[in-house]
This record gives sequence, structure tokens and C-alpha cells, in this order.
Amino acid sequence: MKTLIILSAYFFTSFLVNAHAGQSMSVSALNDPQIAAVVETANNGEIELAKLARVTTTNDRIKNFASMMVDHHTENNAKVDHLMSKLDERPIKNNVSQDLANDAQKIIDKQRTLTGTDYDRAYMDSQIAMHREVLRDLNQKLIPNASNGELRRMLEDTRETVQTHLATAESIRSSL
Repeated sequence: MKTLIILSAYFFTSFLVNAHAGQSMSVSALNDPQIAAVVETANNGEIELAKLARVTTTNDRIKNFASMMVDHHTENNAKVDHLMSKLDERPIKNNVSQDLANDAQKIIDKQRTLTGTDYDRAYMDSQIAMHREVLRDLNQKLIPNASNGELRRMLEDTRETVQTHLATAESIRSSL
């Protein structure tokens, strides 16, 4: 079960690095509005997973973590929206963002079938895997490919938040 959740988390975030085989779009080909759509989609997936965690777990640390995830990812979406509005742009959905949304739904559907400690471990394992992948992708793909300086700075700020989320998730997981 643990392996399935970790693999699901990997597939959720792997689209930040590569689109499906046969698709013409990779992260390096994304423009700023498309990068914004990828960020918003990742945020939305995290928000939905966290909302599920808040009603599924009985562990107070996980509930607090999930609430933090909802708050931080909602704030990040607001920053993306504000920046895109300021630039008179809109996030543009793309193959990467659509695949991300589909994979998030698969993880949510799988985690809905779990309860108790199995759920807690699966949720935290998925958070660790996702945040590791997102850090790598921010560093290697998204930040270097952002052409707008404000977007790049927002992604750099996001990287710091993701690092904090990862450390917190690892701490919680080690206690389960």
C-alpha cells in the first residue's frame, strides 16, 4: 500500500519534469502563463488532498499540517492570480497542468479508500514524495524557465515554503 501511494505521488509530480511520451510539450517548453497554470494546478491538488486529510485523520499534527497546506496553497494561488492580473495575462492550461489535475484526482480517490493509521501514513508519504519532486522541479525546470522576474521570485519564495512543508511532513511521518 505504501509503495502504491508513493508511486501515485511520484506520478502526480512527475509531470512537472516530463509530459507523457508522445506529447510535444515539456516543462522546458512552457511559457510563463503555462508555468502559472502548472503552479495553480499543483496548488489545487494539494488543497484537495489537505481538505481530505482534515476530515479523514484523527491525528492532530496531521490536521494542523493539512490546515497549513490549505492556507499556504490558497495564498500561493492568490499570488499567482495577482501576478497574472498585473501582467495582464491568465494562466494557460496545458498538457502538463491537465495531467497534473488528473493524477491528483487519482491520488485523492485512492486515499479516500484508506482510514486510520494506513491513511495517515499514506497521506504523509505522499506529501514527502510530492514535496521532494516539486523542489527538484522548481530548481531544475520552473525557476530557470520563468522569463518574468516577478514570476521567478514568486517561484523562489514558493521553493522556501515547499522546503518547510517537506521538513514538517518528514517530522510528522517519523512519528507515525
